[in-house]
Amino acid sequence: MRIARNARRLALLFAAAAALTVAAAPGGATAAVSRLDAKQWMAGGARPTLNSSYSFKNLVNDSYVKYGSRTFGINLVWGSFSAQWTFMPRAPPNVRDHRRRPMEPGEPVAIYNSVKRAYLVYGHQTWGVNLTWSRNPVYEWRVETDARTGRASLYNTDARDHLVYGERSFGINLRWLKDVQREAAQNAPGSLHDATVALNAQPVIQGYVPFLGFYGGGVNFNAVVTRISNPAGGAPLFFVKPGRSTEQCGDSSATTYLAPGTSMTADQLRLLYGSTQPSLRNQIAFVACAVTQQRTVFLNLQWRQL
Repeated sequence: MRIARNARRLALLFAAAAALTVAAAPGGATAAVSRLDAKQWMAGGARPTLNSSYSFKNLVNDSYVKYGSRTFGINLVWGSFSAQWTFMPRAPPNVRDHRRRPMEPGEPVAIYNSVKRAYLVYGHQTWGVNLTWSRNPVYEWRVETDARTGRASLYNTDARDHLVYGERSFGINLRWLKDVQREAAQNAPGSLHDATVALNAQPVIQGYVPFLGFYGGGVNFNAVVTRISNPAGGAPLFFVKPGRSTEQCGDSSATTYLAPGTSMTADQLRLLYGSTQPSLRNQIAFVACAVTQQRTVFLNLQWRQL
């Protein structure tokens, strides 16, 4: 009898484990999605019901967008579950259609927030994503859902674009998909980028003024330098070779010269940084000397994303 009870317990444990495995399987409704995928929202399931309250969960950052005060941009914040959004169908002026029915695919709807008591609409913002509030319904949203996963896209007909997650310096981390796609293309493998590095004067020991600057570093900086140039009109620069000192700047064997308006040769790059295309995963130090009264000199860099 005890063996039978133990076997039954084991069977129940295995069944529970199997259920958990299915629930967490890739491709489920809560699996993470690409920020380039327009269908990155959970907003009412495979076919939302009009005039019902829903939460808007973004699957890229695994958080809910809701009304909340902020200093810059529209008053939206990320937080926990809150069913404060409603899809409302088109109705005649000054009339509200209260009927609950499934939303038709591609049907234009207004999006109402019950906390703000206003409608989310496209509109100019000085800071953050171009969204604002309206006291009157504007039927400028189209919700497209995936019947298998329940994931949805939020398309705005005025912006002619999908609302998606995207980091920004000011305002809530929401952007329009075309901007995210354009930025991703600019940072795609093989893309070239320009940068300027400031080299600051260091205490003078004797003669030449030593200069020091840094660029790169970090695991997310997966790139290589393709060109290092001294801008036209810049100061003549003498780069200190590895193992030598800025005290030896007057010794031509201790430095390699980079004239204004020229770029380092492959031999110079290999000599100074050990490669014709130095990696930016580790911070690169630029050590040079110059005869100048300037407190800062500049280098132009070109680097390629890997």
